[in-house]
Amino acid sequence: MTMRVVTVKQKGQITLPVDLRRKYHLDEGSKVVIEDRDGVMVLSRPEDVVDPTAGIFKEYAYARNPDVEEEKAWIARHIAETADAGDE
Repeated sequence: MTMRVVTVKQKGQITLPVDLRRKYHLDEGSKVVIEDRDGVMVLSRPEDVVDPTAGIFKEYAYARNPDVEEEKAWIARHIAETADAGDE
């Protein structure tokens, strides 16, 4: 574990050491998450929501019928079937 001391500037900004920015591919504009874990600040990269959720809506990606009313009916049936399946 590497420990560094950095200075908090007037507007609350800190400068991350260059070797850590390179190691974690943090360039200007990169986002980071700061968590408070019982008095310890932890800095990490935000989780990419695309990878874990990729494909979860694929069954909805293609219209089953161009008629909007029929689509609404299909969605209502699908929701009801899903709710019924959850009761089992």
